[in-house]
Amino acid sequence: MSEEGVRLSELVTALSLPKQTVGDLLDDLERWRMVERHPDPDHGVQKRVYLGPRGKAWATEVRRVAADTEAQWATQLGRSKMKSLRGLLEELAAMVEAPAPTVRRVRRVRT
Repeated sequence: MSEEGVRLSELVTALSLPKQTVGDLLDDLERWRMVERHPDPDHGVQKRVYLGPRGKAWATEVRRVAADTEAQWATQLGRSKMKSLRGLLEELAAMVEAPAPTVRRVRRVRT
């Protein structure tokens, strides 16, 4: 999450969850001081979600662990394989973020 925070509506879209569910999750995260909600300076009615004190500490730790893990993998796999792995993971992430294909409903034919 960037320093500018993220709108609740953007979280709902990104998570593909109902607004009420995201709101309930944010209530818990706010209670644990992981996030904070403040009025959106550009749209007063809407709220923006920001990392709270614990959320910032947690994000810093996650980045550190990820960097350490990536360094270990690079040592074990070598640069070339690590570059390939990163490329494959980026492709997978793009596939996951892409809209799901429309599924056509097939009618059953009774025999």
